[in-house]
Amino acid sequence: MSQNKIAVINSRSFGRYFPEQIERLEAVGGVDFYRDIDPNIEPLELANLLKQYEYLIPSVTPKFPREFFENSPNLKMISRHGLGFNNIDIDAATEHGVYVTKIVGDYERDTVAELSVAFIMSLIRHVVPADRALKTDNWSKKADFYGTELHAQTLGIIGLGNIGSRVSEIIHNGFGTRVIAYDPNVSAEKMKEHGAIKVELEELLTTSDVISLNAAITESSYNILGKEEFSKMKDGVMIANTARGELVVENELADALRSGKVRSYATDVFATEPITADNPLKDFEYNILTPHIGAYTDLSLKAMGDKCVEDVELVVSGKEPIEIINKGVVPK
Repeated sequence: MSQNKIAVINSRSFGRYFPEQIERLEAVGGVDFYRDIDPNIEPLELANLLKQYEYLIPSVTPKFPREFFENSPNLKMISRHGLGFNNIDIDAATEHGVYVTKIVGDYERDTVAELSVAFIMSLIRHVVPADRALKTDNWSKKADFYGTELHAQTLGIIGLGNIGSRVSEIIHNGFGTRVIAYDPNVSAEKMKEHGAIKVELEELLTTSDVISLNAAITESSYNILGKEEFSKMKDGVMIANTARGELVVENELADALRSGKVRSYATDVFATEPITADNPLKDFEYNILTPHIGAYTDLSLKAMGDKCVEDVELVVSGKEPIEIINKGVVPK
């Protein structure tokens, strides 16, 4: 048995459905699981907890800032289990000779896009509150669940990247819905290929009946929807979010829900995960909240887990891993 040490962090799915992934890791090193590390753990405490490990396979939490890398002399690689890597200080990782790798976007494209579509359909037809009413013997509430038809609406997508573009394809081609999109990094020609019309954020906010959040977190997209943006939306707008909780100012969204400006909100992601007991989004009957299950399908989890395992196998054997984010790194 090799002395390579591997830690799987805050992922409740890795290896659960595909135990052969754990077996492959155990063939090259010792594997430990840390399922419940505090997402806000102090960097030095995290480094001390994980100081013996050379390979980390973390979920979207915790954060790995510069201080963590400064106190992790044995670390060789972080292989993210899931999309995105904004919880990792890439510059610090590079300076300390640590590979950081990402999941190929195609692994989650259909999976997350289909959840976005499920959210949108559930919102416009009030599927979840209608289900709750029937299960609590409130058939008489039937008339409260007066919905609309998606083909007659305008869907606004914020972020027309890998997943947002697939949402546009499904909604536009499948339902004949008019789709508009805001993404400064995607051309009008490219958007047209996916069935969307390129607009500025102002136009999207003022004309969309339903908004789908599919953007990555950047300096410009962080808290992109707050009090000012909600005030510009149509009365009764519905919003679906399968991207990141930090795209929205949650307290200000709650105010918009109370006023009726936003009719309902479906989200798989939150600014703080796991969701806190006092999160105000829990208070609204027509909201739909799910615990970050966007990638929880057989095909997606199999592909993501296999990729993380392969990263470890490659580095252990002296080769480069797949999808290196910090390509300029000089590995330890």
